[in-house]
Amino acid sequence: VCAAVSTVFDIITEDHILENVKEVSAYLEKQLDALTNEFDCVEGHRGLGFMQGLVLNKPAGAVVNEMIAHGVIVITAGTNVVRMLPPLITTKENVDEAMRVFRDVLSMQ
Repeated sequence: VCAAVSTVFDIITEDHILENVKEVSAYLEKQLDALTNEFDCVEGHRGLGFMQGLVLNKPAGAVVNEMIAHGVIVITAGTNVVRMLPPLITTKENVDEAMRVFRDVLSMQ
């Protein structure tokens, strides 16, 4: 078990994964701010790093179902929050694609 954990730490260090998380999570938060300003149904977002929740002023279930139908895996957190937990290797391009899907889905609501 210790060897496995050591290998994981080596990969995190060698692949600069924490630096990527810091950079891309800041980008994600800016994109979520843009969604907040663009859609009346979005009250804001909350979270830390890649663990983010998009707070809606309505139940989140329909948005979650549509996001999943469009290939973006999200879950609810309570009744009105869409929770995102992307992998640590997420790129800005991945964020852009998720935001495109969010815009499409929120426009349909």
